[in-house]
Amino acid sequence: MNIKHFVAFIPFLCFLGCASNDNEAKLTPAMRAIIVQEAETHFPLPATTPYDADPIRRDQYLQGYKKGVHERLSRIGEKEWSITIPPPTKENERPYFDGYKDGMRAKPN
Repeated sequence: MNIKHFVAFIPFLCFLGCASNDNEAKLTPAMRAIIVQEAETHFPLPATTPYDADPIRRDQYLQGYKKGVHERLSRIGEKEWSITIPPPTKENERPYFDGYKDGMRAKPN
């Protein structure tokens, strides 16, 4: 699906929210999974990372980034949520933490 299709899909989501009795979108887990999976295609992995010099740490960063994007998109439609990420307790967790944080703040292409 390209960006035109994604933009065309947004009114459908708005309709779901307006059509509900209590003005809250009632997305089933299956519907939410489809929306998240499609939306993730508009958040490609970054071409460069702060850890490009170390392939293992770069991979950890990218795994965290993917998880952060997924978590952010999974929360669409929830009333309240915040980005509160506890800092890593070990230095080897830092790349994943940084990637997760950046993924949660990523913007679609």
